[in-house]
Amino acid sequence: MEKSLSNPSDLASSIHKTLLNIENKQEKGDKIRGRCLQKMRCNLGEHRKSEAQTVMLGCALSEWMNHCII
Repeated sequence: MEKSLSNPSDLASSIHKTLLNIENKQEKGDKIRGRCLQKMRCNLGEHRKSEAQTVMLGCALSEWMNHCII
């Protein structure tokens, strides 16, 4: 994790890939709360504007994964 946090671009790429994987699973019928997915898309957009939020975004993704996937 520390390696990812040292490079904001790597973390953003990892989060983007995770979101794509989640969307693919959602299309296949997995039960995922759409509101949480939408929130993460919004956070990812903000991250692209300001890489200073990298750590916060990583924590948000971790929290989202714990609470929003059924």
